[in-house]
Amino acid sequence: MRVITAGNEFYPATSEGRSLGFLIAVFGYTIFGYVTATFATFFIGRDAEEENTSVAGAKDIAELKHHILILTKKIEELTEKSSNR
Repeated sequence: MRVITAGNEFYPATSEGRSLGFLIAVFGYTIFGYVTATFATFFIGRDAEEENTSVAGAKDIAELKHHILILTKKIEELTEKSSNR
């Protein structure tokens, strides 16, 4: 509980106070996580727009979906040919 109360000598003594302190701590961690995730999303999105990056952007994903459709059609054609023989 000392970490949550900033390390001072005052901390909740009752179970209600500890529960409230726990909820406030979880809320604080949630807000911190949200802000961190927002920054991460901004930087990853900015990197995905560049041409020479290792992060898959929307263009790469659309191209992969197109290739998957082509391969699926070829597999279906091959299975039809083999079943007709």
